[in-house]
Amino acid sequence: MATFKVDRHQSRMRVTAKSSLHDTTTVWDQLTGSVDVDVPELSSAKANVNVEMSSFDAGSWLKNRHLKKEMGLGKPQTASFELLSLSVANQEAGGNVAAEGMGAIVWNGQRAQVSLEGEGTITEQHIAVTCRFILNVRDVGITPPGFLGMKVEDEVSVVVSLHANAESN
Repeated sequence: MATFKVDRHQSRMRVTAKSSLHDTTTVWDQLTGSVDVDVPELSSAKANVNVEMSSFDAGSWLKNRHLKKEMGLGKPQTASFELLSLSVANQEAGGNVAAEGMGAIVWNGQRAQVSLEGEGTITEQHIAVTCRFILNVRDVGITPPGFLGMKVEDEVSVVVSLHANAESN
């Protein structure tokens, strides 16, 4: 089984929250962690990814300020993701793969399970995958913020672009 270190310079998490007025997409860029996988047998994969939640961009100074105030994102805090299981739907020569899985998010002392799907490339040297899941923010102790009378929905769409490089032995 090989260990891959998350490339914090290339990995991103994009969260889209919907409201009655418009959607807001926020990008987090401080992802760290590791993936352990036997490349021929991908269903054995385990991953632990941490996200520094105070390092984000919601696209404008006002949105950033609002998230810092309403959700407490101005102070350092970490959300964690753990891959619990992976079921490979398609694996091709050259490393292209499509899969579904189960994971757990831990944030604010709360743990929520999520179903995810994704695709990408996994080789002996590099992982470049994109996965998607829906998260009910109330499951991790967050009350969706409101702004100027509009309510943000409880469920957010999360897309993670993860890049990781094999560690040298």
